[in-house]
Amino acid sequence: MKKFTAVDWQSFSLKKDIENIVKKISESKHFQIALVFEVLLVILAVSLSISFEEMPPNWFWISIAILSVIIIFIPFLIQLIKYIKDKKGGINSSINVKRLIDSFDNEICYYALMAESYYETFINLLGDRNTSIYAKQFYLIETGYYLNKTVMCLQPLVSSSTDVLSSKIDDIISKRMISYARYNNICDLLLSTYEYLKEHIEDLNGLEDCELLIETNKKMNEKLISIIGEIKRNRNSAEKKLSNTSNTHI
Repeated sequence: MKKFTAVDWQSFSLKKDIENIVKKISESKHFQIALVFEVLLVILAVSLSISFEEMPPNWFWISIAILSVIIIFIPFLIQLIKYIKDKKGGINSSINVKRLIDSFDNEICYYALMAESYYETFINLLGDRNTSIYAKQFYLIETGYYLNKTVMCLQPLVSSSTDVLSSKIDDIISKRMISYARYNNICDLLLSTYEYLKEHIEDLNGLEDCELLIETNKKMNEKLISIIGEIKRNRNSAEKKLSNTSNTHI
């Protein structure tokens, strides 16, 4: 089985970025269609004006202008109607939840895997005398960098954790919610790697501004612990509320 490197994970990330660009382009199809109709309208107007023996009457140009304005505003009207419909249906919150779930799959997992790749490379180079200290420091620094990016992406989950994370099979399958098992595994991976970084602080000795890197990792480790605590409290509170509701109906 092939072992994916940091470069491989970056390639996967690039593929995701391309997919997002394609998706955004497809979502703008209404504006593209409107642009095509505008061009066709101009061609039609020019063609018809040529067919007149004299200068086309005012009503002709007024009609063309009105049609042009209508075509321009149709895509905006469609977007406005869709926005109002989504808002009335309470879909805004579900869109946010979907974004958080996608963020977990496409960003959080990706950054964690990047951190793990650099971390493993650093471990493999520890006893290699042919590798310079600067190369080892590079892998150590990048490990911390991607750990910190993972924590920053985890932060938004706190406010909607009960809508994004679940321990119920039906929610995980039908609603595509993230299982607590996956979330806990990511957190354990991050915590253990932060601990490993602490144990190898001496490998950054001699590096300019190394104290800044060490302090940054420390702060982000504390933030991760805070996030884990808040999400745990949210989960306990939700389960307690559900339990009280169930007891009330009995």
